[in-house]
Amino acid sequence: MKKAQFWYADFLLGLLILFFITYIFSRVIIDLNTREDKIQELVNDATSIANSFTSTGYLSYNEWFNRQGRIGFVENGKVINEKLEDFERMLNNNGYEISQFLLGTSNNYIIYFEDKNTNIVENKVYGKFNNINELNELEVENLIRITRFVYYDNNEDNLGELVRMNILVWSSL
Repeated sequence: MKKAQFWYADFLLGLLILFFITYIFSRVIIDLNTREDKIQELVNDATSIANSFTSTGYLSYNEWFNRQGRIGFVENGKVINEKLEDFERMLNNNGYEISQFLLGTSNNYIIYFEDKNTNIVENKVYGKFNNINELNELEVENLIRITRFVYYDNNEDNLGELVRMNILVWSSL
């Protein structure tokens, strides 16, 4: 009689372990799918933002605050300084959330230009914050970077150069 009870306890313990392993396995699979979906969302947003920035956009600074138009500051591969300045002015006037709306994203982003020596042009960063070092302090799980090459003449002396336009997109934890 005692041998049967001992075998039954082992059987129940085995079932409990099997259920526990199945639960952990299913949670890992669900987490992987959720993470993959989030990464795909970030890639889609980064591509969309990059496409918007590399267009000429339409309407101007004043209409952007009315949530109209499209943000863009590149024409024929060259950065249009006036439109980039309008974008910077909008961000400096608490327009980051409006820019997210116009870009069609709820994720955070920054954009910066990098010269051939990997230096940030004019040490300017546009978007969620104005300093690239703040990126080191962020706690993000996934971060996507899209790079486009554009011609940038920051002082309009026609001696500009080909630079990397980097767009970083992430979601907050």
